[in-house]
Amino acid sequence: MTGKRIIDANEIVSKVKSLNGHEMLKEIVQVVVQELLEAERDNHVGVDAYSRGVERNDIRSGYKDRTLATLLGDVRLRKPQTRNGMHSEILDNYTRIDQSVLTMAAEMYAKGVSTRKVEDLLKRR
Repeated sequence: MTGKRIIDANEIVSKVKSLNGHEMLKEIVQVVVQELLEAERDNHVGVDAYSRGVERNDIRSGYKDRTLATLLGDVRLRKPQTRNGMHSEILDNYTRIDQSVLTMAAEMYAKGVSTRKVEDLLKRR
C-alpha cells in the first residue's frame, strides 16, 4: 500500500480558529479517530483503494454512521466496512459510550450508591 492519508494541517488550523476550546477538542478527536478507522480498514484489506492484487484480503464496502459518546460530547463517525466483515479494535461493535463512564458507574455501584442515583447521574451526561 503506497498512499498514506495525512491529516491536512491547514484544514485543522482553520477549524481551530473557528471553534471554541471544547468544540476544537471534539473536532480533533473526531478527525483522529476517523483517520485511525480508515487506516485500520486499509490494513485489513491489504491494498490501496481501487487496487487489485493477490495481497487483497477483503473488499471495501462503504460506511456505517456511528455516534461515540465521550466526555467531550457525542462524536459522529463514519465506520468503514468491508464485504466479509471487519472487527475494529479501535471502535468495538455496538460501543456507543466512553469506557470511563461505564467504569464510573461500576465504581459508584460498588461503593453503595443506589442504581437510581447512578442512572440519574448518567442521564445528566
